[in-house]
Amino acid sequence: MSLMSLPDYYVICFPILEYDHFYLVCFDMENVAITVIDNMDVTESPVMLINDEDFFKKTTPYKVKYIFTKYLKLAGHPKYLQFENAIPHRLEFDWETVGNKVDCGVFVMRHKETWFSVTVEKWDSGFPLSHTKKKACLTRLRKKYAVKMVCSNVNNHRDRIIAEAVE
Repeated sequence: MSLMSLPDYYVICFPILEYDHFYLVCFDMENVAITVIDNMDVTESPVMLINDEDFFKKTTPYKVKYIFTKYLKLAGHPKYLQFENAIPHRLEFDWETVGNKVDCGVFVMRHKETWFSVTVEKWDSGFPLSHTKKKACLTRLRKKYAVKMVCSNVNNHRDRIIAEAVE
């Protein structure tokens, strides 16, 4: 087994599913930063940032950091020590949601498409701030992502589903 060539990547994002909620833990390989991107407002989100000497008492972002740092060391990445000392931070933005517990997967997919380790001020996620417009945007994105998944060449059921849709 060979390790992937990490110098080819500027940002590496891990989608996380925890407590029926999707979010991202992203590693900025150039600037040595660990960012947690979660659509839910911090007051509602189940995502915590707690470090502990005991691995099993760490919260998931710190567990991902721990395991990925071990991988970086194994791969001989020159910045692995810097990542060992990096502290994950939660990105806060204007389109965080309150009371929306069903669209986190759509948010994760959009965040992966649009976030390139830029500051929040420079990040154009495409999400409007208005609740009504955001809901319409989420509906459009849900359709877009569903079509991409159904029509993907890696979907073993693609031809059957497309044939059924034509009928």
